[in-house]
Amino acid sequence: MSVLHAAGLTYCYGPELTVALPELTLEGGVPAVLTGVSGSGKSTILECLGLIKECTCQCFTLGKQDVLSLQGERARALFRQGHIGFMPQTGGLTAFLSVRDNIKTQAQLALRARGLSGDSAKQELRGLISKAEECADALGISDLLTAYPHQLSVGQRQRASFCRAVSGQPELLLIDEPTAALDPNKAEALFALIEQWCAQLGCCALVVTHDERNAARFACHYRRSEELSTPERSVFAAVKNPFKEEGERK
Repeated sequence: MSVLHAAGLTYCYGPELTVALPELTLEGGVPAVLTGVSGSGKSTILECLGLIKECTCQCFTLGKQDVLSLQGERARALFRQGHIGFMPQTGGLTAFLSVRDNIKTQAQLALRARGLSGDSAKQELRGLISKAEECADALGISDLLTAYPHQLSVGQRQRASFCRAVSGQPELLLIDEPTAALDPNKAEALFALIEQWCAQLGCCALVVTHDERNAARFACHYRRSEELSTPERSVFAAVKNPFKEEGERK
């Protein structure tokens, strides 16, 4: 199972705001949630971990890879394609590809980035696509695999984006507000699938959410710390799951 460890992660937007994550440890198979008020930097944390934004970091490892040793954008991009699945809050799908082709393309990129080619890659690709289509079926969008993003509702696009994010079977899954446009039943189904996927693959996962009810199901929780933060500096730290405790009190 993969393990992610990061320490001293800092991203500056200038004098207005600094986002900081002093320490983060994610265990494979155990998804974690990241919460905080809007505008506090949650999506920024995901983009830094996903190698989309460049940040200052003292330590960053994923599995056996020292991520800080990756030199240049090409090396970072290849590692991102091969090992990280990202579901942004909006978008996440290529507009001119069907849902099925979005899934296939992401899986192909992941295999290519891992150096697989030839017959072994073709066989692996078939397995990845089949698994992602199982995911689509579990989320109730298997009948939309031939549709294009503009033909989908916002909620359908979110679910399709998740299927694309997991299609390459990444070591790290980063998910930004996955249930913002979903009704409670579909939201619960997606969170259950996140747990199931992580457990089966042993991958690490960090989910940004305002969905307190579903956040309560995860034991591993990072939250903007009111004690450590200031208006100019937003600091995230590990806490006992506050939503779980509130639910138990009720």
